[in-house]
Amino acid sequence: MCPGVAYSAPLEANSSTITFPGSTTPIPLPLTSFPDDITALISRSLDAFSTSLLSSACGRDLFSHVSTCLDCYSAYRDWICRIAVPQCAPTSTGTSQEGAAVLPQTTARTTDEPRVANITASYAYEELLPCLSNCNNVDRKCPMFLAFRCPRRRVNAEQSYAFLGLDTEDGDGSADTGSPALDRWGNRWCNG
Repeated sequence: MCPGVAYSAPLEANSSTITFPGSTTPIPLPLTSFPDDITALISRSLDAFSTSLLSSACGRDLFSHVSTCLDCYSAYRDWICRIAVPQCAPTSTGTSQEGAAVLPQTTARTTDEPRVANITASYAYEELLPCLSNCNNVDRKCPMFLAFRCPRRRVNAEQSYAFLGLDTEDGDGSADTGSPALDRWGNRWCNG
């Protein structure tokens, strides 16, 4: 469902075990699937988005020579997964390409105040905010008729997204802007 999600998240463990061939020792797997509330949110969102996307501009007709409907759907899937499945913040500080410290952009979450309503976390945690580039990617790759729009810097983006600087020339978590979310040492400043 969410192939880009491979990070620590504050979800309740739904354990199972696996025993590899040639071994008798079971190995615990702490999370085998998303909780039902997250699965329902993501699948409903993907179904509705797919219905809207396939209503026109897909099939024989092209809405762009740069992006396809599959590009649009994949960007949306990555965005909705990073919004619905919060990432726990790292404990260390990253460094930018110039060597200056880049602090992870986080917000404190409690079990009573999750990122998404009706999605419960198992415990209080510091959430690494999603990169604004996740949203911008959907906006760039999807047809205009979907009217998908991202929040704007200096207006409302800082409430739910991470980005560097105050204007559009600074990093949004995209490698294209020169400030990717992940550096070569594995440090992250946003979830992207």
